[in-house]
Amino acid sequence: MKKSFLIILLALFWSLNLWSQKDTSTITLLHINDLHAKINRFPQLKHVIDSIKNERKEDVFLVSSGDLFSGNPFVDQYTERGKPIIDLMNELHFDVSELGNHDFDYGQAVLEQRMKEASFPMICANIDVSGSPLTQPKPYVVLKTSKGIEIAILGLLQISDNGIPDSHPDNFKNLKFTTPEKAIQTYKKTFKSYDIKIALTHLGYKRDEALAKKNQWLDLIIGGHSHTELSPPLKAGRVSILQAGHDVKFLGVATLTMVGHRIVKIEDQLIPLKFQPKDSLTYQKVKDYSKNPEFQKEIAELPYALESAEEIGTLMAEAYKEGLNADIAFQNIGGVRLDKMNEGVFKNLDIMFLDPFNNEILTFDMTQKELLSFLRFAFTVRHKNNQLMAGLQAEFITDEEGNLTDIKLKDSQGNPLPENKIYKVAINSYMASSYDFSAKDKAQHTGLFSNDLLIEYFKKHFPIGK
Repeated sequence: MKKSFLIILLALFWSLNLWSQKDTSTITLLHINDLHAKINRFPQLKHVIDSIKNERKEDVFLVSSGDLFSGNPFVDQYTERGKPIIDLMNELHFDVSELGNHDFDYGQAVLEQRMKEASFPMICANIDVSGSPLTQPKPYVVLKTSKGIEIAILGLLQISDNGIPDSHPDNFKNLKFTTPEKAIQTYKKTFKSYDIKIALTHLGYKRDEALAKKNQWLDLIIGGHSHTELSPPLKAGRVSILQAGHDVKFLGVATLTMVGHRIVKIEDQLIPLKFQPKDSLTYQKVKDYSKNPEFQKEIAELPYALESAEEIGTLMAEAYKEGLNADIAFQNIGGVRLDKMNEGVFKNLDIMFLDPFNNEILTFDMTQKELLSFLRFAFTVRHKNNQLMAGLQAEFITDEEGNLTDIKLKDSQGNPLPENKIYKVAINSYMASSYDFSAKDKAQHTGLFSNDLLIEYFKKHFPIGK
């Protein structure tokens, strides 16, 4: 009797084990973020993606967390701005991309055209485009696996304290935004019916973490915006938060182990792309997109290397000050897109990598009080000194908690700045539009853009061969 019972128990255990093995599956989510038009690594990216798909056979999906544009002249200055990266993403068969703040940099009409050309949806749940040229993006998409598992992916876009994403305010006319924290609540009930619940965000990992803590019904957040390499993934309660750096340096490979329709394990690794083999057809296409003789024109020769974004940005401010005959000029650190400029000859292309935004430089006649108003707001942007400057020295004084208590101004020689003087100040149009300061309505349009002023400055001060 005991022997028979044992045989039955073993048979039951064996059948359950076989059933569980049959019901176990894996889902692969390939993820990338903040591409910033860096098509030069797409041949390597294509090779890695194809290799993974060939190895895993099925249920492999490819997603992007936004910021497809702004960062590569071959894409940003292409005849149809941004088209090369959309074309390449179509070739790689992306399944979905979230809208990032820099995806609006070319303006709404261009974004609308690129969205129409994309073979994948560009989603966002916290934007209302009524009255604009844009077609309303889908708030989320649902992907299905070969076993019928449903993956719901919600798109959430970064919104700053001024109520719009971080790009030139002119790019957001007639658009309305809700905060991602508010928007996600709208979809909590809808997402209950799906097996896997993912937020595809462009918020930055700290905001992702806060979002995850308040929304433990999510399984995953795949994020961007902060350019963070999260390896291993960040955990916030039961929610895993993934991010794969920036500029196509890494591809994230998330593996979800499933039993039935339930996740039992989430793993993620970041694969470096720099030294991967190149897909030959994609390489040729990138090469063709990169042919523009204007970009290769040599403009100057640096006698020494510029070793930091701060050093480069200060030189940029000096170029605006001199080019516009201003007393003072500012350059925000976020607009400096190179961390180093090497000694030697550089080209138009290098200027465009340095300054892909090419904003108009405006001038303002400002009192010392108005200068302080500008600098106080600038400090709040990153809760630290966010400005590089020419013709001015500013000492930011903070308390123990890092709160700004005072700003002391000096001229470029270190002398106290005279109070009873009007200063001609050069500021790029991004800061002029998005910063809140008392002289905001005094803007004078110059019709001169940052790229042109930089090229003239470098030609004058760093001539080739001298």
